[in-house]
Amino acid sequence: MDDQKARKLAERLALNYTGTLGILLKAKNQGILPLIAPILQKIQNTNFRFSEKIRSNILREANE
Repeated sequence: MDDQKARKLAERLALNYTGTLGILLKAKNQGILPLIAPILQKIQNTNFRFSEKIRSNILREANE
């Protein structure tokens, strides 16, 4: 499902949601993943797009 459409639907239904990057951050914070920077790099090599600002924020929150 398109992320934007899914987010809008979740908001209309008053549901909490987390995107792909949020799930990676949560996994890192719970010790499931040792690092997320290499995963973010692999994701950026696909058609999944996010800004450098988002990347920086995620890495800062992950203490990387």
